[in-house]
Amino acid sequence: MRSNAGGVEHGGADYRKLRRLGLKPSDITDFSVCINPYPPAPSLLKAVSGAAGAEALSVYPDRNCGELKEALSGYLGRPEEELLPVSGLSEGILLLARLLVRPESNVVIAGPAYGEYAAC
Repeated sequence: MRSNAGGVEHGGADYRKLRRLGLKPSDITDFSVCINPYPPAPSLLKAVSGAAGAEALSVYPDRNCGELKEALSGYLGRPEEELLPVSGLSEGILLLARLLVRPESNVVIAGPAYGEYAAC
């Protein structure tokens, strides 16, 4: 997460930090993200009942995936520092390419191939 010169982070709250402070995401007004401050329509809540509550539909997800890493760490028996949740295969491929491929590297992408490889 990038910070500006004043140390302000953008892109949603750190849920574990809020929990340590005794707060819920709904307890704060986060101006670093563009979210609707009003609860979802009752008809929407009824349509997704069991899948998500009102709070889950009106806040950004935890940018650090803290609760997910905590749960995976316990399940897998691995330290959280070894876990890197990604937002899908495309992000995972891009992160691996940025880690392993240098500007001076020669890379061949044989077609037909997954279209997102070209973005790496």
